[in-house]
Amino acid sequence: MERAYVHRRWTARSLLVIAQVTVSVGLVVTALLFVRNLSLAQTSNPGFDTTQTLVAQVGLVESRYTPERRVAMLEDAVDRVASLPGVVTEHPAWRGIRSVWYAENWEDPDGFRPYVYVGVAPEDSSRWRNALTKYEFVGGKISSFAYLDYYSALMTVRGAESRRGRAVSFDVDQLSKRRVIDSLP
Repeated sequence: MERAYVHRRWTARSLLVIAQVTVSVGLVVTALLFVRNLSLAQTSNPGFDTTQTLVAQVGLVESRYTPERRVAMLEDAVDRVASLPGVVTEHPAWRGIRSVWYAENWEDPDGFRPYVYVGVAPEDSSRWRNALTKYEFVGGKISSFAYLDYYSALMTVRGAESRRGRAVSFDVDQLSKRRVIDSLP
């Protein structure tokens, strides 16, 4: 009498063949989906002229550059690209960030050098004082540091330096201090 079925043993070889076929089918399906999506991406309308567009990705090591230095380097790169012959922007008067100003504060004064002074009128000074006292950290609820006294005295010092009654000062990145002129004024 013959058996109706033959019991087949699964060997490592047959299991590897099944796994290989499964992975191959998965890769073929993935490749077909990739090709389909690529063709859809080429025919889609992104909303701007892609033939006259430059896209760049710049990776700067965070531990090597400060945030201010990274901003300055990107500003410089944008300015250099914008100055190339044939580069046209939709807004020719605006070619990226011109400079970043850093306000003076007592938490990180190291390296701060006043570069720009802005005079503060007496009526603006009293408005500033009223606005600043609305913050909890100024009233002593969060910190015992005398913020109001510090910044008020700092306005007087910066005012004396700039020959104004009161003033605030800002610093800019070193690269932003670079100026190119055609002749001496």
